[in-house]
Amino acid sequence: MTKIRFHYSWLLALAAVVTAGSAPARANIILSLTPVSVNAGEVGAHFDVNVQNTGSIQNLASFSLALSVSDTRITFTGGNTSTLLPYLFAGDSFDGINGFPFVTIPPPNGLLVQASDLSDSGAGVAMGTTTLGLGRIFFDVAPNAAPGSISVTLVPGCLSADSCTSMADANLDAVPFSLSDGRITINGAAGVPEPSTLIVSLFGVSLLAWRRRRQ
Repeated sequence: MTKIRFHYSWLLALAAVVTAGSAPARANIILSLTPVSVNAGEVGAHFDVNVQNTGSIQNLASFSLALSVSDTRITFTGGNTSTLLPYLFAGDSFDGINGFPFVTIPPPNGLLVQASDLSDSGAGVAMGTTTLGLGRIFFDVAPNAAPGSISVTLVPGCLSADSCTSMADANLDAVPFSLSDGRITINGAAGVPEPSTLIVSLFGVSLLAWRRRRQ
């Protein structure tokens, strides 16, 4: 019970920090989404959120994520820490060790997804110039979704506990970062030949068959 209260108090502290991403041009920590291509009607599709450090060693001990879309062709359904790259808090995850749900909003699906985790030991990770996984986000695609590209936005600024992106070190000091949003590409159906192309193709096949018969 003590750890549960500690978890919430830390997240509330993060939610109060509104300057975490205020200087993206000078930030060495970059949050990004892996691009993904999907088909209409696909269920359980996913992309990863990654964190990259391009500067000196930085301690990271907690984070909160909020992602949103404005296009109803997709809906978020959940997430976990099974990222392709090594997870930031692998072996020291409050979510993994204490069983907290990684994604909390919205149940069961919607256009906004909220996730958070922190170092179970409280010590955090000393992150050098590398890229690590921050979370895997799952979504469904509408059955009749038209082809096209959908922008996924990492919501900056912790204005509320339910919609913010922030990072902090072991001292609960905000870690500046920059955001790199991602895109989901919905593939189109295989093209159907134009009538004129179809006619030319059939004529060519018929001509070839006629020549073979003459020979």
